[in-house]
Parts: sequence; structure tokens; C-alpha cells
Amino acid sequence: MKSLIFAVSAVLLAGCATGYNPGYRFNKVEAANLAGAPLKNLSWNVVGSGKTMNCSEVAPNSICNDYFPGRRYPLAGIELDWTHVDGERRAEVLNPPVPAYFYTAFPLEIYLEIDAEGAIEAFYRQNTPDGGSGVIIPN
Repeated sequence: MKSLIFAVSAVLLAGCATGYNPGYRFNKVEAANLAGAPLKNLSWNVVGSGKTMNCSEVAPNSICNDYFPGRRYPLAGIELDWTHVDGERRAEVLNPPVPAYFYTAFPLEIYLEIDAEGAIEAFYRQNTPDGGSGVIIPN
């Protein structure tokens, strides 16, 4: 009995020491222009995945997006770079946490929204195979 308790304790401690590191995949990145005027030279890069997109101009209330076969999401963040409506070049690296209750079986969709002040809201969405929408979690 003592050896069983010891074995269970060892497994629990090992699990706590290694942390939770699920293998999420993603299949869409979308950057939305909510700034009220065109954004120039917008680009995004999912760090560590090799997935990038460049849009020379994104009209107001339009998007710069890409939908692709699922690939492993490295959890290293998303680099966003653009010329804002005020003419200033801006760049930011975002790394919103992925909620632990998202399923690893379904790919994530990454959403980035740029507002008039240049602030960015980043969040994930997850669609299920039946076409249902998962929970949207703002950062």
C-alpha cells in the first residue's frame, strides 16, 4: 500500500513540475481594421510557425487574413506591424493566453483588432466540426 501511495505521489509531482503544455493547432489569422481609416503595410507573423501575411492596404472595417490547413501553434506570440492612420509606423508582439478549456482536437483561429488609437485586442476562437462556434476570449 505504501508503494502505491508513493507511486501516485510521484506521478502527481512530476505532472506539476512539467506543467501543462498542450499541442494546439491553428488554421486562421485575421487582423481587422477598426481604426476608421485605411491602414498601410500591415503584416503579421505567428512567431515560430513560419506563417506570415502582408497586406499593402487594409480599408476601414476590412480584414487582412489567411485561412490554411492546421499547423502547430508554438505559443510564442504574434508579431503585428503596420502604418497607422496617423502615419506612424507601429509594431507589437502579442501573446494572449490560450484558455485551458479549449480543445486541442480543434484548431484555433487568431483574431487581432486594431482600433482608432492603435490599441490591439487579441483573442482566440475555436470552431467545432459541426459548425458551432467556440467561446471567444478577449485578452
